[in-house]
Amino acid sequence: SNYLQDPSAAIYEKARSLYETMSQDLNMNVMFSPRGVLMLAQTQHEIRGFQRTAQANAFQGVKTEYINAARVKELVPIINISGPRYPVLGALWQQRGGTA
Repeated sequence: SNYLQDPSAAIYEKARSLYETMSQDLNMNVMFSPRGVLMLAQTQHEIRGFQRTAQANAFQGVKTEYINAARVKELVPIINISGPRYPVLGALWQQRGGTA
């Protein structure tokens, strides 16, 4: 969840939690993969925004953290954090997030 408003964060967190058991509940594979969600920061402006979002999510009970570039590299070893036109400076990391 990267939403700053309490109602938005609550509904998206609820939706995320429903995916955890949705395959069993529906007896159908919804292909939920809880591998986490990582949003890359490539500017100082994005860093400040992600830090703000991480704090807002913490107040709403959503476990999200801002991580530095070294931690991004640990999570995604294949990523080039210093060579691209816009180097990776950090990221917003929600470990319980995923894709479906």
